[in-house]
Amino acid sequence: MRKSTAANLSALVKRNYKDIAPHFNITRQKEISAKIKAYCSNVKDGDRVLDAACGNGRLLEALKGKRIDYLGFDSNEELLHIARENYPGYDFLAGDLLKIDQLDLGAETFDRIFFLAVWPHIPGEEGRREVLKNLGEKLSPAGEMTVSVWNLRRRPWRRLLWRAYFKKIFGRGDWDAGDLIFPWKDASGQAISQRYYHAFRRRELFRLVKAAGLEVKTYENDGRNYWLRLVKPSPGPIRPGLTAAP
Repeated sequence: MRKSTAANLSALVKRNYKDIAPHFNITRQKEISAKIKAYCSNVKDGDRVLDAACGNGRLLEALKGKRIDYLGFDSNEELLHIARENYPGYDFLAGDLLKIDQLDLGAETFDRIFFLAVWPHIPGEEGRREVLKNLGEKLSPAGEMTVSVWNLRRRPWRRLLWRAYFKKIFGRGDWDAGDLIFPWKDASGQAISQRYYHAFRRRELFRLVKAAGLEVKTYENDGRNYWLRLVKPSPGPIRPGLTAAP
């Protein structure tokens, strides 16, 4: 993907979140999922936690009662304003995922990094790899990064994917296979804004993790989402296999 195309898609993502911020916040008022709570259960008191592209800070609902050093960052000022109002006493920083290396994140490294439902919005394979690599550099030697991406290769997304493949073949060759743009709708079903997603394949996830200098500790496909726990490579023997997801 050309850099100009990636830049245009990144701008579209930012416009999308600016357009939908109030509606997006409303959709995040429901009870946080048991799955996210399970992946937060191994966060210990005293851990340094980084919430990458934190949005309205809702991850903190799953971390209640834990005495942690938390930092969330996001590029959307409206969602950050909501996060600061809802979770006073926690640190939130304005920052761009594509410029992580330029952010002053305070702590040298973090024991736990959460990168949830954000990776599909990063255009271009190079951009997706670099974002993960830069986040991995903020991970402590014994730390873990939890990553989730939507499984967009299931119904009803398959028809959209096939249309995207045909468009790529017949004139949209600069886009990556699996790239999608479709309307984001509010609770009433009204289209508010256009949204960009990349539909990952399992092998693509593992390949990008390796290229970013990380290892997959656990992998899970629950039908709706892919979940990965990532660690820094072990200096010892090669890991015998994936352990069970929480």
